Amino acid sequence: MTKTTLEDVPQESSEGLDPEQSNVPDTEEEDLTPYLETIRQIEAQMRRHGIVLPRRPAVQLHNPEPKLIPNPYPDPQEMLDVLSDFIRQYLVCSDDQLTVLALWVLHTRTYQAFPVTPYLDIHSHQPQCGKTVCLEVLSVLCDQPWLANAPRLPVLARKLLTSRKFITTLLDDRHITLGDSNRQAILGLLNCGFLRGARYTDFNSGFLREFEVFRPKAFAGLGPLPHSLADRSIPVVLKRKKPSETVKLFNQVEAMGAAHKLFNSLHRWAIDAMPSLFDAAERAPEDMPLGLTPRRQECAAPLIHIADCIGGEWPQRARSALANIFDAHSIEDDGDPVQLLADIRDAFGQSVDHDKISTRDLLVYLTQLDDRPWDQ
Repeated sequence: MTKTTLEDVPQESSEGLDPEQSNVPDTEEEDLTPYLETIRQIEAQMRRHGIVLPRRPAVQLHNPEPKLIPNPYPDPQEMLDVLSDFIRQYLVCSDDQLTVLALWVLHTRTYQAFPVTPYLDIHSHQPQCGKTVCLEVLSVLCDQPWLANAPRLPVLARKLLTSRKFITTLLDDRHITLGDSNRQAILGLLNCGFLRGARYTDFNSGFLREFEVFRPKAFAGLGPLPHSLADRSIPVVLKRKKPSETVKLFNQVEAMGAAHKLFNSLHRWAIDAMPSLFDAAERAPEDMPLGLTPRRQECAAPLIHIADCIGGEWPQRARSALANIFDAHSIEDDGDPVQLLADIRDAFGQSVDHDKISTRDLLVYLTQLDDRPWDQ
């Protein structure tokens, strides 16, 4: 099979694009020599790893007079503090969740440096907890996002398998998409995108084709993710806002304008950091939080490497946040009590006599449910 190289990937011009959709705004001229050299080093490292680069560079190399994005926040720690404050104004979440969300935004710009891309499992046990708002905020900050609400399998597959116009998948109302009759096909496609170098194989019209689907993804919805997908995700469990808590009403146009300088700074940081992250990703991070399973260590490693690159208090913040989030979520591993009650209610509804059911019939119903831990 012919190997795809960087030279085979078509470069997309930003001419004629809506300014809000372009990642490369017009800026003042600046000496590009050190940054062009950095980009060449990144591309060389990607070639050695056999990685395809499905993104426009932050510098317009095809432009006769390329211009570099200015950096309003040259101090990466200040940049990440500004990023955290931006998220905080729209979303009620814990400090640990805020740390993970901020680092994951940077990960969407540097994911190619790592062997895996941890997904985000954004969920709640009741509606109106900010899940959709969380995805909307991420859509303003992440690299080339595609925000979709409950897409059906043909739409999701076409976007993931054929489109190079986006990097980050943000899937809202995931419980609807994953409730599709082709659920297993969807899970296979999404699971495959966790590991760099893995290929999704499809047989259609007599032809066997392989697709690269390695990209960052975040899923939001009610209830737990299927186990295979949750195993590849960092959980972000949101709670309903208290009357005493206040957040700003999210407006996409206003938010994009407010995040313009921050967005540029994130791109510039990614250009500078990629060579160091490629080198760091060749070994496990030091001081990995204790008690994490091997898969959770895989999920945590990219964010810890990014935090180590940022420096300051962020390395410790990242390790503490990930340890606390995974430790809190381990309580749910034995089963979500709210989900269990909902399934028991459904069992009564399926019984002949709706107001009672035998213990035997109840256990049979619960253990036959897909993607529930009740049978373990």
